[in-house]
Amino acid sequence: AAVFWISNPDNIVRGNVAAGSEHSGFWLGFAEHPIGLSATMTVWPRRTPLRMFSGNVSHSNTMRGLYVDGAPNPDRTTSTTNYEPRQNPASATSPLVPPVFDKLVSYKNRYAGAWIRSLARPILQSAKLADNGMGVHFISFGSGAGYIQDSLIAGETGNKGNPESWETRGLDGRELPHFWAPSDTVKAIEYYEGPMAVRRTAFANFVPNSQRNAGAISNFSPNPYWVSSLNGSTGLSFYNSKKVWFEPLGARNNGEAYSVLTDADGSIGGVAGWHIVPRNPVLVTSSCAFRSAWNAYLCPHTYVGVRIITSYGTDLNGTVVRRDDGASHILTSVSPSMLNMNLIEGRSHSLTLPFTAPKRMSFVRTEQAGKAVRLSLPYPLSPFTVTLRGLKVAGSSSLGDLVSGGSKYFYDVAAKRLYLRLISDSGSWQEYIVTRP
Repeated sequence: AAVFWISNPDNIVRGNVAAGSEHSGFWLGFAEHPIGLSATMTVWPRRTPLRMFSGNVSHSNTMRGLYVDGAPNPDRTTSTTNYEPRQNPASATSPLVPPVFDKLVSYKNRYAGAWIRSLARPILQSAKLADNGMGVHFISFGSGAGYIQDSLIAGETGNKGNPESWETRGLDGRELPHFWAPSDTVKAIEYYEGPMAVRRTAFANFVPNSQRNAGAISNFSPNPYWVSSLNGSTGLSFYNSKKVWFEPLGARNNGEAYSVLTDADGSIGGVAGWHIVPRNPVLVTSSCAFRSAWNAYLCPHTYVGVRIITSYGTDLNGTVVRRDDGASHILTSVSPSMLNMNLIEGRSHSLTLPFTAPKRMSFVRTEQAGKAVRLSLPYPLSPFTVTLRGLKVAGSSSLGDLVSGGSKYFYDVAAKRLYLRLISDSGSWQEYIVTRP
């Protein structure tokens, strides 16, 4: 259900108005290949560059103003889809072409003004978003950051809408995006996965009240998935707004619990290069400053990401990560065989698994080229190998040797404990595989 259903990005979509859809105003769902009567294996919509999307208006839709996701399957169901436009759509290795969504005006959509899922560094620019349940939900990940830039996002305006008599209203009588959940926080940006960045953008009228909270900058909550260590912002301005609000951590939260937002120029917290992190003891030290109004900390540390993957059927929920000074956090995830963390560079961390280490475990490093994560975990006394790109990683003769250098490990026979030093040399995905018979 969409006003404009667009299945081929090689079109000019300019100067249109979409309103009142049961789902989205503009739904851009790009299948791998065309389906139905147009079915062919020689056309690649999902990899085709976006010709033009500019100057469009979308309002009063039940879900989203702009939705770039949810491509159709041959049976007419839809699936989560990462748009990946390339110079040569027929080649999966051809250079990516960032899609640009220009001058979007999107307001009074119950869930989001815009939802964009792409691994091609998407750009939402010169947008005006207002009175949405959330301004932008930006699912950007891949070889570099996507950008929301040169835009204006307003939490509430003088346009109070026309609520039905049976709807719960705002304190000033306005129509609420979520009348069924009037306490839901009003947000502009939800950081999710990434990397994504916001730059040269203004936020207005994100004001908490006794009915619900508000915050211009936030993180997706609850979020069991990975969050980039490179998410951040620069050149932001705020008018009549709470700058940040992080929801209290709940269950299945290892994404939001390890979310890190870099305030590159200090336009949020006042100190350039510091990071906004949630109330997770593993991310916080005495060098951090707590902002109670934000429910978050400002910290000077560098954070490095690591992902732990075990075989299907194992359940990592309940794993405890403990920093070298004793600060700890219990990890939970909706994907029980995968856990995701961003950890302070230069500190060692130990893992306590809820079971004996399985015969195969992967530790993935990506982003933050040349920076290391040091992890340890109980490991059975048995022959094992640590490999990277099919090559064996060198073992060290002492634990002290892991403080510097490249990829390596140390096994403490007496303690039956494996210590790993994990690095991504280039910032790309690097998977360390630990196996035993």
